[in-house]
Amino acid sequence: DFNWGTLSPDPSLTADNFSARWTSRVKTRVAGTYTFAVQSDDGVRLWLNGQLVINNWTDHATTENTVSLALGAGAWVDVRMEYYERAGGAVARLLWTTPGQPKQVIPVEQLQTP
Repeated sequence: DFNWGTLSPDPSLTADNFSARWTSRVKTRVAGTYTFAVQSDDGVRLWLNGQLVINNWTDHATTENTVSLALGAGAWVDVRMEYYERAGGAVARLLWTTPGQPKQVIPVEQLQTP
């Protein structure tokens, strides 16, 4: 859930032309359809369980891309997100909509780092 505006994530990086990769696992609470949403200003790729499911590797203003999956209760999903910032604003957000819940940033208690 990052919105750096016209800055960079670290003072040692320039405000433009940087990239990042995040890896984690998320755990579902209940069975049903889960929609993963990526909001990005410039390029983003999202892999779920090793499958490339969102590939918007282009320069663009803040844009949302989504993918939906049917998942069981207590299922672990491997997540990898890659992002690059070319110029202007810098936004990289991963959210989900779960059965019975509105779209939100994935809660920390549902995440596990590898």
